[in-house]
Order: sequence, then structure tokens, then C-alpha cells
Amino acid sequence: MGTQGRRRAQDHDRWKPVRSLAVPVLLTGWWFHVLLVATVVRAESSKLEFGGGSTFRNDSDVPCPTGTFRCSEGKCIPQTSVCNYQKDCEKGEDEFNHCPPPECEQGQISCGQYVFNKTYCIPPHYKCDMTVDCVDGTDESDCTYRKCQPDDIHCGTPSQSVSVNGRVADICVPKEKKCDGYLDCRTGVDEEGCPGIACQLDQFRCANGLRCIDTTLKCNHKNDCGDNSDEQNCNFPPCHGGQFRCANSLCIPATFHCDGYHDCSDESDEANCTAIACPDNKFLCPRGGPNGQPKCIAKTKLCDGKRDCEDGTDEETACSTASCPALGCEYKCGPSLTGGVCYCPPGRTLSTDNRTCSDLDECNEWGHCDQLCTNTDGSYFCAIVLPVTPLWTNPGAWLPRHPTWS
Repeated sequence: MGTQGRRRAQDHDRWKPVRSLAVPVLLTGWWFHVLLVATVVRAESSKLEFGGGSTFRNDSDVPCPTGTFRCSEGKCIPQTSVCNYQKDCEKGEDEFNHCPPPECEQGQISCGQYVFNKTYCIPPHYKCDMTVDCVDGTDESDCTYRKCQPDDIHCGTPSQSVSVNGRVADICVPKEKKCDGYLDCRTGVDEEGCPGIACQLDQFRCANGLRCIDTTLKCNHKNDCGDNSDEQNCNFPPCHGGQFRCANSLCIPATFHCDGYHDCSDESDEANCTAIACPDNKFLCPRGGPNGQPKCIAKTKLCDGKRDCEDGTDEETACSTASCPALGCEYKCGPSLTGGVCYCPPGRTLSTDNRTCSDLDECNEWGHCDQLCTNTDGSYFCAIVLPVTPLWTNPGAWLPRHPTWS
């Protein structure tokens, strides 16, 4: 009780009204007085006290929830943002917390030490090139450097070059590297004034000298260069029996050769074909393709009223009406693969005897009407339901109506 009383006395002492003002306010023609009380808080210290005895001097002292990481500036970030190789805290301490190194891309080599935002993965040709790329210098350790010859190309001195015997290294490459299409010097001196494009040492330079591609694109059965030089001198495995070898060395089933479909990406399987054999589910148009070339189409496209073959054989040669006299169609007989087929006018459908016509109930089929549908013999009509407007929604409906006298 004593302690509680002292606290109340202290609290009462901290909060004291120091001034009261009577302010006249004009409201709807009457004068009222509003008492404004200004209160000054007299605090013994700048700290805030919370229940439980916890004291926080500022926001940076507030603990972060479970599953989060607290930055030095007080910001809380998800634990998943720690060591994700991106700076989320202002000072980047979320990436300095003994983070594992990233995985290098295929073909690259790693430095000995990982430091956030510093080079860790480098191409192989950066190793022992007299230029320090790794933060720990391991890319230039245990290296035996080539001694420059009198007719060598001197590359110049990059800002991060190493020192040899106390002197800045003299980086040079053989004269044969001049204008070879590749940047053997990191400074590019060896390719200055040379025709064509200069590629990095981990790229492939196309024979036309117009494009550099990634080395992984070489010998992938695709013409990435445009001149097909990336698919030359490749050690592709041979095709086995029952296969056809495309011009790009890709192997396809032999039955796909000259079947009217391009199965090779370079279309070489349909080149120089004088006669083709279509699969069982296809129909051969002898001159139905571009420039009178043979073409295979699906048999389901035959006799559908559309010319899928440029020579029209899918709607003429393959279709016949020879059996029409014997069918005795009620309406008309059209061509088909079997010599003819009966069909009916709009609004009627073929009966089960495949000869006579009966009424088509359009109301049982989707898409004819939006709301109400009424079927009639040989036709149908649609109707819509209009919303009913209640009388009370029209205020004028309650007013008396007076006749107009003329």
C-alpha cells in the first residue's frame, strides 16, 4: 500500500495543469466559453516506463519478433533476408553474418575468401593474368608469369595489376594475338583498330565476325551465329539404324524423313523429297504444299468444305458423290470419303436413319439464346426477362393525376 501510494503521489506530481484560458466562441448566435486546459508534463527523465519494468530509450532498443533479424538502425527484417546476397540493412550487416559463399556459374572458378559485394566468382582466364580480382588475391597466387618478348604486345597496366619483384607487372601477350577477335589484353589493346567484333575469352566468336555467343551455345544443333559456324567441327554422336540425320546432326526417326512435316529445326528432313509417304492418320496432297510440294494433312480435314490442300485434292479427289442415288436423301446429298452423305437444311438435323431430317431443338444447345428460348418447327425464338420497377421508386406515381381539358 505504501509503495502504491508513493507512486500515485509521484504521478500526481508529474501531471500539473499550469494555465487555463477562457476563450469566447461564437456559435449560432450565442456566446459560449470553452475552457482550454494546457497541461505540461514534468518528467524526471526522458525514458518511458512500461509495465513489467522494461525500459527502451529509443526505437533501436525494441527487440525484433521471432523469425526476424534486427539491423543496427533498429529495423527488423525477415530471417530469410539474411545472407541472401542482397543488402537489406542500411549498413549491410545482414550479409556480414558469416554468410556462406554463393555458387559460381558453370565454367567459373571461385576465390579463396568470400566478402559481400566483392568479387568471388571469376572466369578461368582471369587466373594468373597479372590482375588481382579476388579480395584475398588468390587468383594471382602460385602463378608462373610469362616473360615478355621483344615483339610482344604490351597490354598496359590495369589499376589492380600485381607487383613482381617490387615493380608493377608488365602485362604482355604474343604478337599472334593481335586482331584474332578475342580480348587477350584486359585493356583491349590487342584488338584496337581491328575489323569485326572482339569477344571475351570465355565466348565463341562467329566466323562472320559480327557476333559473340556464349560457349554453351556452341554445338547445340542450333544456328546461333547465323552463319552456322557455331555448329561446325562438332563431335556429335552418330545416328543409329532407323534414324535420319538432319543437316544440323540431330537424329530423328527415319519414318519422319519426307513425311511432309518439318521435324528437323533446319527443315533438312523435307529437302529434296520427290515422293513422300504420309502416316496412316494423314492424307497426302500431291501438290498441296507451297510451290507445288507434297503435303500431309489430317484426315479429319477431308471433305469439310475448306481447301486445306492448295491443289484442292482434300475437297475434290478424296471426296465423292457416287453413292448419293442409292442413299435416297430427304434433302440433299454431299460428297464424302465414302461416296456421299445426307445433310439437312438449317433448323433441322439428320435422323438416326442417316437419310431423313427432323426438327433441331436449338433450345437444348448452348449459345442460341441468352435467357428464354422457345423451340419451333425448323426454327426458334429468344426472349429476355425485363426487371420490374416497383411503384415506390417513382415518386411521381403517388401524386394525383388530373385530366387535361382541351
